[in-house]
Amino acid sequence: MGATYTQKTIAITRIDADPNQPRKEFDQALLEELAASLRAVGLLQPIRVRYNQATRRYTIIAGERRWRAAQLAGLTELPAVVEHGEADASTTFLKQIAENTGRADMTPLEEAEAFSKAVNELGVPLDEVARMCGKSAVYVEDRINLLGLSEASRDALAKGLLPIGLAWYTCRLSPAAQQTVLVKWVRGEFATQRDAERFAQSLREVESSEQGVMFAVSEPTEEEKQQIRRTRARVTSKVDQLDKAGAILDELANMDPTELARVLAGVNGGPAAYQKRVDALRKTAAKAVSNLGRAAALLAAAVEMTPGRLPLEDGE
Repeated sequence: MGATYTQKTIAITRIDADPNQPRKEFDQALLEELAASLRAVGLLQPIRVRYNQATRRYTIIAGERRWRAAQLAGLTELPAVVEHGEADASTTFLKQIAENTGRADMTPLEEAEAFSKAVNELGVPLDEVARMCGKSAVYVEDRINLLGLSEASRDALAKGLLPIGLAWYTCRLSPAAQQTVLVKWVRGEFATQRDAERFAQSLREVESSEQGVMFAVSEPTEEEKQQIRRTRARVTSKVDQLDKAGAILDELANMDPTELARVLAGVNGGPAAYQKRVDALRKTAAKAVSNLGRAAALLAAAVEMTPGRLPLEDGE
């Protein structure tokens, strides 16, 4: 038989929190703020509860934050929508997740634990969890992946020391590598969060790919050393010529637009043609910057894994 619903006013002392509620942390300041509102106008939105015939008590399905605030406000009873009948554990649990994630009330780790329980313990398909909670499947999967964080990383995330974006990259690393990222981040050794994410990505590459491990720990053969030196000479000689291109771009950037229009008026395509060429260079430069950033992070990760040993240096 399906559930039936009634609405009534219930004494707060007969209402219990659900021990399986996915949300565990409640901001005390926000509870006090809500309590002040309840003292002024009362509870406008009923909580949802389930009646337990055996105990003659009520268990909260949705609205624990309001119930807690009502106790702070000194209220003795609350309006509630009461659900009667057999409870479906997975449906109830998903409703509780949806209520809290929809209001940004859950921490990332609470979401991770809740999504993981729904998928791995209750057997709810990941796509269904995402649909009921109003999230994408990627979002749900990314949150579940956070459970790979070490205790130290979890603590840093909970305290706001580790940004959620960086935590997502960090959770895929071994505990030792996570500690490396965490320490360097807290010490301010990265210029930007993106640099820290690149470093974490590179640590993962070094840890998980054969190519990365070989780069970090292998000693190149004499033939490989010669090839490295030849390629290095070729690349650096070209990079050193970028100063000339920079000077040209600097001149274009600082010319008076009226003068620039006059000078380039007689050129096929005019200023617009040169604008396209410079824009193409800009896009290529952006890719080069990104690639150099990954290379720098990969080198830093390799050095971190093999302290005291750098890949082939000039003079070796």
